[in-house]
Amino acid sequence: MAKVLFADDSLSVRLVASRLLTSAGYEVTLAADADEAIERFAADRPDLVIADITMPEKSGFAVCEHVRNQEGAADMPVVLISSLINEDTKRQAETCRATIVIKKPFSWQGLVTQIEALLASKQSSGSVSEPGEVVVSPPVHADGPLQRKGLTEVEARLEAEQQRCRRFEEQATELRNTLVKATESISMLEARLARSEERCGQLTQKIRDIEHAAAWAQRLAKFLADLSESTPRERETVVSSRNEVS
Repeated sequence: MAKVLFADDSLSVRLVASRLLTSAGYEVTLAADADEAIERFAADRPDLVIADITMPEKSGFAVCEHVRNQEGAADMPVVLISSLINEDTKRQAETCRATIVIKKPFSWQGLVTQIEALLASKQSSGSVSEPGEVVVSPPVHADGPLQRKGLTEVEARLEAEQQRCRRFEEQATELRNTLVKATESISMLEARLARSEERCGQLTQKIRDIEHAAAWAQRLAKFLADLSESTPRERETVVSSRNEVS
């Protein structure tokens, strides 16, 4: 089973690519950006690389250049895909020695046919293009044995898959927003809790002060009550004793 590395920053495109290329009999490895594609290339060593030219940070050209610099990968098919192909695109593709540049949008079944042709050419001749020779392909269509009915079915599946992926992305965005709001709410509650704990500490200290004062007040009240019930001589003795203590 041939291995295909597919790099694209669009989640929906990656999911569709994985499903359709796997159903076509390929072992598919996905990458969300150029750096991940380079890591996956080293780990899985694919037979063919497909990379979107426009990705964050590094482009598909960087992926192609990395592949060409690896030992034994000089003739590995590298397919670049892009919605815009101009002279600058062609020049950069030639510089990094891409095998072919395919313009979006394209038929997935047509892309599978192109992959089959590239791998077959590599196996039969040992290479798919001379260094610096880049084939710029228009949108790939399904020709030959593929009937229009089959193509329509594939495109309908693709559209349904893309819609499903868009819903997933919208749900993921909503969940992220909910998580951000929940995090903000938790931070506010933690701040309120800290203030409440500080307030409780202050009230606890006040209660202790009041209890201490109340204890002294009870002692004083008892003393005064005892004093009021005593005889004049006893009161004089008690007062004298307290003065001596003082």
